[in-house]
Amino acid sequence: VISDLGMLVYELLDYGLGDDEERALPQKFEHLIDCMTSEDDVCTSDIGSDCDSDSDQVLGITRSSSAGISLLEIIQVCESHLSSTTNVETYHQLMCKRLFEEASELATLAAEVFVLYNLFMCVCACVLE
Repeated sequence: VISDLGMLVYELLDYGLGDDEERALPQKFEHLIDCMTSEDDVCTSDIGSDCDSDSDQVLGITRSSSAGISLLEIIQVCESHLSSTTNVETYHQLMCKRLFEEASELATLAAEVFVLYNLFMCVCACVLE
């Protein structure tokens, strides 16, 4: 399940990018996705693995087992990111405001196109008479 979730997140991050483009992610989240999608327990805390306790420090987690990364640990990483991000509420309000402004502009444009279309149809009807 965790591997599938990691693949889904990876595919969503790449959505809309060209084949030659790659989204730049912070090391922490790139490592998290690697840990989630690894088939060979890359993120166990066993000595000698690719992701030992240094990996846990990169992710900022407290390892609960040595059987790979757990869903609880993934949530822990995401929560630590949210709590360290300042002004999350302000950011979301700004994004909502921008989205509303874009929607308003599109509605205005659509109304203008509709008026011009009707005007064009009237002119065509007059010419054909």
